[in-house]
Formats: sequence, C-alpha cells, structure tokens
Amino acid sequence: MEIVRLLHSWGRWVVLALLVLALLKFVLGLVQKKPFDKTSETLMKVFSAVFGVQFLLGLGMLATLGFERYRMEHGFAMLVAVALAGLLPRRWRALPDAKRHRNHLLLMLLILALIAVAILRLPAEIQWRFLT
Repeated sequence: MEIVRLLHSWGRWVVLALLVLALLKFVLGLVQKKPFDKTSETLMKVFSAVFGVQFLLGLGMLATLGFERYRMEHGFAMLVAVALAGLLPRRWRALPDAKRHRNHLLLMLLILALIAVAILRLPAEIQWRFLT
C-alpha cells in the first residue's frame, strides 16, 4: 500500500507538469495561429493517460484507506476531471485549428480548476505533503 501512496503523492507533479506544458502549447498555438499538430494531439493523449493512472492510484488508496467524506469529494472532483480529459478532445477532431486550440485551452483551465477544488477538499495537513 505504501508504494501506491508514494506513486500517488509524486504522480501529481507529473500530472501538473503535463497540464502546464499543455496550457503553454495551446496558448501559443492559439496566439500564433499554428496548426493543431501531432505534438498537441500526443500531449493531450499522454496527459489523459497519466491523469487516468493517477486517478486509478487514488481509487486504490480510497479502497484501502476508507470512504471518508473528504476522500469521496476529492475522488468525485477528480473523476469529473479525468472524464472530461478523456472524452471531450475526441469530439473536437473535425474543428478548425483555432477552435481546437481554444477548446483544449479552456478544457485544461477547467481541469486545473477541478484539481484545485479536489485538493482543497483534502485536510490541510495532507494537501501538499511529500511522501518519501
């Protein structure tokens, strides 16, 4: 169980780094009027996959640590964020590049807000604790 807690604790930084990288990519794509290229597509897929693994690690922790209210609230907000990250980009494949960049940018901002809400649902002593 400790390995799951450790992976979940450190995995959040990977998710956050990918999210920030995606935000930068989509802002630059929108401002510079670049095409929505394979790199943008791959970045979104990698983010979605890593975020999904992070969510599964969290489910494992939830199942073993218990279903306290704050854990359930955290998990629900993360479920919504993971679902949005995995489902919405597929609907935008036929859109023009500018709209795809805009939609992906707004999606990543929404996911960032959901992550912030989910983290704030946790008790202060474990919100940003590093497990080693």
